[in-house]
Amino acid sequence: MKNVFVLLGLLAIVLSGCIGDDVIFDTVPERVSINNSIDSLGLDSTFQFTGTYFNSIGRAIDETIIWSTSDPGIIEMSITGLAKGVAKGSANIKATVNLEGKDPVEEKISIVVEEGVSTPVEVSSRSGMLETASSYPLTGNFTLTKGTDDKLSLSFENDYDADDGLPGLYVYLTNNPNTNVGALEISKVTIFKGAHSYTLPEGVGINEYSHVLYFCKPFGVRVGIGEMN
Repeated sequence: MKNVFVLLGLLAIVLSGCIGDDVIFDTVPERVSINNSIDSLGLDSTFQFTGTYFNSIGRAIDETIIWSTSDPGIIEMSITGLAKGVAKGSANIKATVNLEGKDPVEEKISIVVEEGVSTPVEVSSRSGMLETASSYPLTGNFTLTKGTDDKLSLSFENDYDADDGLPGLYVYLTNNPNTNVGALEISKVTIFKGAHSYTLPEGVGINEYSHVLYFCKPFGVRVGIGEMN
């Protein structure tokens, strides 16, 4: 019986340390992401834009996205996202989701119309820095990189340092840094210091997630986060 009380006491200490003062809300601002951004649109050519709406818990939801242009004399734009370059110059393209009882959610980009072919924005890497979100230390720079085979790898640099005293610590990619609900689980954490990397499953897009999340599964709390640029 004495051993039972000792174990319960140790569990309480670990639990209180894991939670610390990490009282958070699980919601994030709704947002629209333009999936296939371009820098330039060829004169007299067309380009079909696509976008994704993320709700208040960071999940992709099927909502109608309405597309518009700031100058139809330069770029003609259908409400379904088909753009046509009609004159040289620049204009803004905007993706909007109208939510009942809320302000519209929008994203816009600036595009130049010129002679030639449309130029897509190629993103091959994104980076960020881990910061602790609990009483446990967690630091380090990281990079999400797309290889020649389009597979992604998440690499941590030599300055990576995590506390090895937590059971059930996992790393995720997520659009909601407050919770692992709806997040992409990458791996259980087994390396706590120094450079290392993870290979992500096929089909994960480099712009699909906004944050790296370290989450303590047994106690259901986040330990650290890192926003990607």
